[in-house]
Amino acid sequence: MLNCKELSEQASDYIDKNLSFLERVQFRLHIMMCKHCHRFVEQLTVTVNATKTLKPKPMSEQDIETQANKMRVERNSKIP
Repeated sequence: MLNCKELSEQASDYIDKNLSFLERVQFRLHIMMCKHCHRFVEQLTVTVNATKTLKPKPMSEQDIETQANKMRVERNSKIP
């Protein structure tokens, strides 16, 4: 039987239907008995489904350069 940590590591594969039959059975047994993991998988499923509906916003060359500069400044501010 899976423990909670193992389940959380396999949750994305479960949602994407990338687990074997035995792994799916073990996963389902765990979420039937563990309300915390059941809630986690429900919330992750909602999040995954919501992000699938998002469309990427096109960025201009200027937007890309501005974002790159912000990232450089942030990275450099963390270097002692």
